[in-house]
Amino acid sequence: MPRNQSASLVGRYMAAQSIAAILAEGIPMPTKDPVPADSSEGLFRHRNGIPAVAVVSVCAVMYLVDMSVLASVPETDISFAANFAVPFDLMVCVPLVFYVLFVRRRGITPIAVLPVIYAGGAVSAAVAIPNAPSLLPVLLASAFVVDIAVLAREVPRLAKMFRKGYLARKEESAQPIEWYLGGFKEVVPSKAAARAAAMETAMWYWLAASWRQTTETPKGCTPFTYHKECGLVALSCAIVALGLTETVVVHLAVSRISAPAAFALSALSLYTLAWIAANARAAAKSPILVREDSVTAVWGAFFCVHVEGGRIERATLTDPRLHKNEVLDMSSLGGSPCWVILREPMEAETFLGTERRVKAIKLSPDRLQEFMECVNKIAAAKRQTAQDSQVRHATRCIHYTSNQIENA
Repeated sequence: MPRNQSASLVGRYMAAQSIAAILAEGIPMPTKDPVPADSSEGLFRHRNGIPAVAVVSVCAVMYLVDMSVLASVPETDISFAANFAVPFDLMVCVPLVFYVLFVRRRGITPIAVLPVIYAGGAVSAAVAIPNAPSLLPVLLASAFVVDIAVLAREVPRLAKMFRKGYLARKEESAQPIEWYLGGFKEVVPSKAAARAAAMETAMWYWLAASWRQTTETPKGCTPFTYHKECGLVALSCAIVALGLTETVVVHLAVSRISAPAAFALSALSLYTLAWIAANARAAAKSPILVREDSVTAVWGAFFCVHVEGGRIERATLTDPRLHKNEVLDMSSLGGSPCWVILREPMEAETFLGTERRVKAIKLSPDRLQEFMECVNKIAAAKRQTAQDSQVRHATRCIHYTSNQIENA
């Protein structure tokens, strides 16, 4: 056999063996996690700043030094220390330190300095000597001017940034928590703070502004409810009814001892019941959505996760026995759970706004078998598409190798 024909056969044989190994083992093509569209944290980007605890400690030390000096100053100088030195330190020096060490380094809006100024003013007013000359009125007037100037500059800019992120997310998602999260991420450098603000806003949306909303399933989506089998809405209604009764009883009992404490407990109880009612409303109006190429898992008013079909390995009723940090639990109490197993770990944002890599998502849809069939169908279609792509790539490699060997 001629040498060139022998080399050609060897090359084709080796290429065929490679294809067989790929198809037999189902080796996935290496992929990179896509950069999320909202990876930017808006205008106020987080830089390497001093830890917040250290900044608060510095400010607290400045307060302690002023109070110590005020306690040890002679009687002849007490008026000057209380009415001039302390207000200047607490309303000028402390806010300036807070701005330089925390606000400016982290790129936070200067609005964050205003509470520090007024806190210093409140303490200064508490220790001021009455009927004596004081710098406090001048500083309070200056603080009011600074307040107006900062708000006039920052509020329109923050509103514009919030609107930009809000509208961008609203075009992509049907979940209010995602709308507000997109807006707050543009103006708040902390993801946890942005999620807390978004959850609070979404709660009031579901409680007060969603009653005229009609449930419309996006085109191409199959909805799966998750609140009927577990009785989430009925349980929430019962808790709210009992909570209202308990609030009245506790208020009447505590008001005999302390009226402010009674009103504080009642306000806290009503606020908690508002959260429960809003979550039940959101659960009834926000089903899990299964598209042809993705799954959007939802848990009440609080958060949702979007999973591309190419990441899904399978849906199963069997507990994968993974570490609890590797499973994102979005199931309802009392519902029949299933697990959506991922082909590779995925970055997911949790209830508290932190991110962790998860290998499975736990859900409890009402139509469990139908949901699993839809998810497994998506996973099978994506696997077939990936295998076809690998075969085409391997075929091109064979043709290229064969041509190179024949031309050699």
